[in-house]
Amino acid sequence: MRNGHFHIQSFRRLGSAVLFIAFLGFGEQSAATDLPSIGGSGGSPYRILCPAGSFLTGFEGRAGDYVDRLGLVCSKWSGSELESGQFQHVYAGTSRGGKAQQVFCPAQHVVHGADFSVLSSDAQLLDEFSFECIYMKRPEGNGQRFNFTSTGSRGGWSFGGRSGWHFCPPDEVVIGIYGRSGDFVDRIGLVCDLTPQARFQSLVLRILAVLVATFGLGVVLRRKWIGIKKS
Repeated sequence: MRNGHFHIQSFRRLGSAVLFIAFLGFGEQSAATDLPSIGGSGGSPYRILCPAGSFLTGFEGRAGDYVDRLGLVCSKWSGSELESGQFQHVYAGTSRGGKAQQVFCPAQHVVHGADFSVLSSDAQLLDEFSFECIYMKRPEGNGQRFNFTSTGSRGGWSFGGRSGWHFCPPDEVVIGIYGRSGDFVDRIGLVCDLTPQARFQSLVLRILAVLVATFGLGVVLRRKWIGIKKS
């Protein structure tokens, strides 16, 4: 009997430890989704992400004939709303040419898609782009679109092509950008991750799965223990 009781107590401790690990997992970033990128192969790779628990709510940087450099504006999720956007001061591209630009989503909105334009030159530098913002608490609603513009089309540079609109998968929004850059932005794509609501739902499902496994195996062990006791 002591042996059976020991196994049940050990399993309960194991179940508690697994639940604790599941709760700790809520604060971790899930596997991010990289949307298709567009541009050339110059420069070096970059990957710029908002801090954990924050989401992309705007862009800032400089642009002249094309985008000189590009940085993120990120807003932290407080549990019920987005806090004010914070400049990250980390850039794709190092040029200080062109004019400064800052373009933000409306309050409580986040970026969830973009359409990038590149030059027709061999370098295929980022020319300009549009991005779409959606309401954080209702990501399935209609979005609002904004532009980060250059003077390329008016400055003699020929337009090379567009990426077409790329949006994050359902239940995900943008948390950063990746690509290649040197003096300018050579290549760019978006990085998406789960919304807080979707992350919470995922955690609940994980906990339920652990509970089912814990109590299911607990019943099996208890029945085996009862069988030992009767014998």
